[in-house]
Amino acid sequence: MGPPMEPTALAAAVVKQLGLAIKASALYPPAHPGNVQAGEAMLKALRAYAEAHGQFRVNIGKHTLSVKGSVIEGRGNSDLAYALYGRKLIQVTVLPSVSQQQLAAFVQILGMDRAKLEEGGGARHQLKQLGVADIQVKELAMDANEEAETLGMDAFFGLLGQGRLKPQEREKILDILRAGPEQAGRLLQNAYALSGNVGGGGGGDAQVQQVFQAIKGLERVIVDEHVADQQALYASLGEAALLPEGPEGALGPRLGRALLAGARDDQGTQVLLDHLSSEQLANIILNSLG
Repeated sequence: MGPPMEPTALAAAVVKQLGLAIKASALYPPAHPGNVQAGEAMLKALRAYAEAHGQFRVNIGKHTLSVKGSVIEGRGNSDLAYALYGRKLIQVTVLPSVSQQQLAAFVQILGMDRAKLEEGGGARHQLKQLGVADIQVKELAMDANEEAETLGMDAFFGLLGQGRLKPQEREKILDILRAGPEQAGRLLQNAYALSGNVGGGGGGDAQVQQVFQAIKGLERVIVDEHVADQQALYASLGEAALLPEGPEGALGPRLGRALLAGARDDQGTQVLLDHLSSEQLANIILNSLG
């Protein structure tokens, strides 16, 4: 018996069948053979994944789907991610014990009009109402159009290590990191603005150092998560460090210098940089010269 297939290959098969099942649900009534066949194919793909790797968990960004820290490439996956994210889903976990009936209910929920789904309490509420116990979802805490990336001062001090993050603040931060680097970048912008309020603004090195300390606080939040989820969170945070622009000018170069300097002595920062691609790391080095 050969080694198990890579998680990415098996996960790609599950994602593909999920997309096909959602399309079938939009074309046919629930009992139509097309829906039944799509459900059977999805269950088969899930069983193959579960046999090798256990429960299936996909993290959902606005344009990406990732499993165990790897983005699932494939035609149509960006559209599928956007559709799921538009329904406020940021993570879906399917347990190995899932039945075809539960999958069918889940697909029907995903196929609902977004406004009707929201009126009905969202996907998590709908799954609970239908007794679907083997499929678990995490949802955005706020509407995608709202400023979900905004931190309060208490949470900012918590990231700096000068206070304790509340459970709801911690979950909100994780939601932002799971949503992708663009949202995480806005979180760093917000941290930059708050550091100005605390330190008097001016965009100086002290303000940049506070953002760096906030990043270290975000690293501590990531470390407490399941190991399988950490890579995607680190990658989101690391790429976000390339994006932010401070109100007093470009934050990126100065933050890049702080990250590179911090990595010499701080293991957490080194781990963060290790999760970047060689191209991303090169960009940080080049930006730090600005």
